[in-house]
Amino acid sequence: MIEVAGEAVETARRILQLREQHRSEITAQLGRAAGNGHKVLESLFDRPIVAVNDVRKMTGYARNRRFRHAPYIALFNEAGPESGAAEASARA
Repeated sequence: MIEVAGEAVETARRILQLREQHRSEITAQLGRAAGNGHKVLESLFDRPIVAVNDVRKMTGYARNRRFRHAPYIALFNEAGPESGAAEASARA
């Protein structure tokens, strides 16, 4: 149980680190238009796998497809030996 708690703390730390990295990249690349980018990013951390209907795709021709925030999901796949189940569900 202590090992699982330690893995959870490490995963949480990595999530926060990834979030801040992405926030910095959005700000640097979008400048004053970063507000919407930050809103999308926050949504992806709440729901890392989304349908096009949830987040409007800029190209407009990606109907009925799902997109995933792969770097975020990968943090859970690195968590430990039981990550195979998480990886399988992430691909679904």
